[in-house]
Amino acid sequence: LVLTYELADHDEVRKRGVVELVDVPPAAVTTATAAAATATAPLRRVTSFMEKPEPSATSSNHAVPAFYVYSAHVITQLLPLFIATTPDRDARDAPGKLVAWLARRDSTDVTLYAHTISGRYDIGGLDDLRATQRAWAAAAAAATTGGAA
Repeated sequence: LVLTYELADHDEVRKRGVVELVDVPPAAVTTATAAAATATAPLRRVTSFMEKPEPSATSSNHAVPAFYVYSAHVITQLLPLFIATTPDRDARDAPGKLVAWLARRDSTDVTLYAHTISGRYDIGGLDDLRATQRAWAAAAAAATTGGAA
């Protein structure tokens, strides 16, 4: 399972890992895959992962906060295969590299699904930390006043 959130500004894709998605038709949703879908977010399958692409390289605004949930099959069977078939350590030295490899596999042994979250905070520096603190303070104030911050 890959978490995603929607970027408001498409130019921001150059700063994030991005997935391309396709909706899974409701008739194809099974008990095993239904957990990734919600009433407000349809089930989506990951078709590709790109690390910080140029905006012209994708139409997707689905950024990835580098949080993945893998099945035991991926960890015990496919991760060793990924490592064995990707001998260059730099080519596998980021969590998104495994996601990209899994998404490219022409196989039925694993399907990557995405779950959309409301957003995330990227604390890459002091300005980002301060912006996050302001956002959390505003959210806390809104919660304690019933939304009238």
